[in-house]
Amino acid sequence: VEEENTPDMAVFIDEASNHLKIKTGHEGNADVQIFNTAGQLVLSKNISFVKGNSSEIEVSRLSKGVYIVKVNDNEGTYSKKVLKQ
Repeated sequence: VEEENTPDMAVFIDEASNHLKIKTGHEGNADVQIFNTAGQLVLSKNISFVKGNSSEIEVSRLSKGVYIVKVNDNEGTYSKKVLKQ
């Protein structure tokens, strides 16, 4: 599987609200997978992108640490490391 980093997508954890936020200009459905550093899938969710809005996934049950977020939509696949503090 070829991965592509899309510059028009921002993925980050908002510590105040305990949500993973994804900002993008893309529209439509996307599969979001969150992996721990051991490569284990810890959360998987299908979300809808609405142009101009950020999408959120609640991540309060995840432990502190580094995670890899993989977003797969009709534009391609995007991976980003995030830190939950």
